[in-house]
Amino acid sequence: MGKGYVRKRGENSWQVAVYVGQDENGKDKYDYRTVHATKKKEADKVALNLANEVAQGRYVSPNSMTVATLLTRFVESKKPPETRQSTYDFYEKLSRIHLIPDLGDKLAGRLRRSEIRSYYIQKEKAGMSPSTTKHLHETLRAALRQAVEDGDLAENPLEGLKAPNVPPRPMTIWTAEQAARFLEMTRDHRLYAAFLLALTTGMRRGEILGLRWQDVNLDAMTLAVEQSFVPTSVGLSVEAPKTEAGKRLVDLGELTVEALRKRFIDQVHERQDLKDGFKETGLVFTQVDGQRITPRRYDRQFDLQVKKAGLPRIRRHDTRHTFITLALGNGGNLNSVAQRVGHADPATTLKIYGHVLPTMQRQVADNIEDLYTQARPSSAVEEGTDGVAHVIAHVTQQPEPK
Repeated sequence: MGKGYVRKRGENSWQVAVYVGQDENGKDKYDYRTVHATKKKEADKVALNLANEVAQGRYVSPNSMTVATLLTRFVESKKPPETRQSTYDFYEKLSRIHLIPDLGDKLAGRLRRSEIRSYYIQKEKAGMSPSTTKHLHETLRAALRQAVEDGDLAENPLEGLKAPNVPPRPMTIWTAEQAARFLEMTRDHRLYAAFLLALTTGMRRGEILGLRWQDVNLDAMTLAVEQSFVPTSVGLSVEAPKTEAGKRLVDLGELTVEALRKRFIDQVHERQDLKDGFKETGLVFTQVDGQRITPRRYDRQFDLQVKKAGLPRIRRHDTRHTFITLALGNGGNLNSVAQRVGHADPATTLKIYGHVLPTMQRQVADNIEDLYTQARPSSAVEEGTDGVAHVIAHVTQQPEPK
C-alpha cells in the first residue's frame, strides 16, 4: 500500500492514513479518513483504493471532490457483478443525463439542501415527472452516503432532505366482466396462459416471461417465482427477485393449470416439428422455435389483443392492478393477496389498494349475518328482535337476556 496505516479509533470506527505526495515545502502529505465499519478489512479496502488512485494519478482530495467525481466513482462501484445490471443502468443513466451535467461542477461537500430542493423544483417545472425527480434524489443521496461510508466525505451535506413528493398515479383497471371478455377472446392465442397468469396471480411481466417448466408443478397446482426477465442496456437480463417475498410459491386454479398443460403439449409438438431447429431454453412461454419472448414482443401482442377485443386500453402492468383490486374487492384476505403478488409487507398492498377495502364493508356485514343465519338451529324462534338475540346467543354460547 505504500506509506500509511489503518488504526482502530473506537467501536466500529477506523482511521485510515494514506500518503498522497508532498506539499510545496517538500513535506509529506497524508489523506486522513474515518471509516465506519465493523471489520478492519473494510477499512483496509478503503486504504487500498486510495493508494491505487494515488499510484494511477486519479487521486482527488475530499476538499476538492466535485459532484461529477463523486457520482462517477459511485456508478463505477455499482457495475455488475457488484449489483444487478438493471440497478447499474438506473444509477448510470440518471447520473449521465441529469445529475452530472446539472451539478457536476459543484463541490460535493458544499452542497446545500436549499439549492438541491430548488433544483428538483426546476426539473419538474421543465417537465420532469415527480417520480423521476425522486429517482434523482435517491441516486444523489446514495452516492453521498457511500462517500461518507468510504471516508471520502466527513458528512452527508444533504442528510435530512426529504425526497420529492410523488402523487399516486391513477390506475386503469378492468372490471371482472372486461377481464373475462379478454380471456375469452384470447383463448386460442399462444400467450393465453401468460395472459391468464397475469390476471389470476398478479405476476409481473418479467416473472411470467422468465417462468421455466422446472418452476411449475401441474400436479400440485403451483408454480414458483424464481427469476425475472428485465430489459437492460446490454440486453435481456435474468434476475432473481429483489426480496425474499418476491421469491414465492403461487397456488393455481384449475383453469390456469389446464391452460399451462395445453401450453406444454403445444410446445412438445413445436419441438417435434422443428427438431434441431428448436432452441431448448426450458421456458414456458417461447416463440415457435423455442426462443424466449422479449418484453417488447409480449407488450405488442397484449396491446393487439386488447384492441381486437374492443376493451379499454390498459398498460400491461395494469393487469396486476386489476388482479389485486378484484381479489380484494371480492373478499380476498389482505395478507394472502400480498403474499401472492410478492409484497414483502401487506402494508404496501394496503397503501396502494386501500381504496378498495371500504367497498368490502357491505360484504363483511352480509357474510356475518349469513354465518349467524346458517348457525341457527331448526327450533329457533321466528325472525325478529328476539330471534336475532337467540341466534347470537347460540353462536357465542351465552344465555339469552331475559
